Amino acid sequence: MKLTIGKRVKELRVKNKMTQEQLAEAVDACVGYISKIENNRVNNISLSLACELASVLNVSLGYLVGESTENEMMDEEMLRKYGACTADEKRKLLKIVDILRDED
Repeated sequence: MKLTIGKRVKELRVKNKMTQEQLAEAVDACVGYISKIENNRVNNISLSLACELASVLNVSLGYLVGESTENEMMDEEMLRKYGACTADEKRKLLKIVDILRDED
């Protein structure tokens, strides 16, 4: 079942342990508008709001609007986190990946 933007916003907001009020404040929107988005009562969201929502919810715009999958989102997140690691941390991560891959 394909998720709507509203369902994705709600799912991501809950995953990020945010209330509608916190999300609304973070994107400078009204709580009622966030509720309408989550309940699919808004036909189209402005590009600027969609970008803000994606940023606050830590996903790509593509994922938020259903153009990329959760797997692609995880790849993006992994790359961001990996890029922030030191060389020593990267070596450790590679060892962990090798261990995980051997268990399959």
